[in-house]
Amino acid sequence: MHGVKLIQYLIVTCMALFFARLIFEATPYASLYQVAGLGVTCELLISNLLHFVLGWVFPGVLAISLATALVLAVRGPRPNRIAAVWLVGVVTAILMIQYMAHAFRFSE
Repeated sequence: MHGVKLIQYLIVTCMALFFARLIFEATPYASLYQVAGLGVTCELLISNLLHFVLGWVFPGVLAISLATALVLAVRGPRPNRIAAVWLVGVVTAILMIQYMAHAFRFSE
């Protein structure tokens, strides 16, 4: 049953990173840190740094999730296999939604 808990944590982590990235990319870079009163250079630096980190952490977590699902589906009891199928479904849905969001991005 430890595999089911691990998969639950991975599903929550994938969805949290997806929504964090979605919210981050939906907000304009220039107005992201105006509340903090930082200068223009700090705004661009912080938002570019966050974009870089989310751009590398998010696909990494998705790849680790898929590898974990594969291992648990092959070497686990029935509850682990069912949870692994759910994890693969969530990762696939996230990738499809993200692809469609980037494919149909409107120009500013």
